[in-house]
Amino acid sequence: MNRSFLTVLIVALALLAPTANAANISCDFASVAGATIKFTGTGDKIEFPNTGAYDFAITDATAGTLVGLSGTIGGTFNVGAITTVAGVEQALVTTANGSFGVFDGAKWLTASLDLEDITVYNKLAGVINGMGMANLVNIAYTGANSDLMAIKTGTNQTVVLTFQFSPLTKKSLAQLMTDGQVNSTSYSGSLSAIPEPSTLVGLAGMGLAGLVLAARRFRKS
Repeated sequence: MNRSFLTVLIVALALLAPTANAANISCDFASVAGATIKFTGTGDKIEFPNTGAYDFAITDATAGTLVGLSGTIGGTFNVGAITTVAGVEQALVTTANGSFGVFDGAKWLTASLDLEDITVYNKLAGVINGMGMANLVNIAYTGANSDLMAIKTGTNQTVVLTFQFSPLTKKSLAQLMTDGQVNSTSYSGSLSAIPEPSTLVGLAGMGLAGLVLAARRFRKS
């Protein structure tokens, strides 16, 4: 195998790998002491109260530069009618006014937070935005962290934020949303910035084209 073939093969494989503009970045975060999700039955609201400090810390990530960074979550979200199927309760979030931010030590990544739904599974665990809909929009960042830059500038990608929580005293969603009830609990969550299928297909096509070209040159040599 000659050097020309190896060179083109390496380039083709690189094209198949994720790039900064087609990032496949995910991270897990957990709320810090004092940061909670608040459920208010009167008005059917879920809220991330402003603690005046950081609300979460990133605990694990596919991109190592994110681990250890802290951030804030805020906003109030109204919850619609609850439906129950086989012990699983779900309600759509009808109105949203939230914010999300990650601090890199010098600059903030900021974004608007829009939630889609809330689900509670047999009173044991709950999830917000369990449908996995893209819900982090208007992302802004002027810092130097490469992974935050990829989340901000990635083309043809969706950014999804989800939250997991354990209902206090194993309450159902209906109980959490009962008029007069106010409940708060800690939470964990995950952020994913993944390229849309068309982006992955485009990358794969470019990579395969490079392999075909390399094979032709190899045969000629």
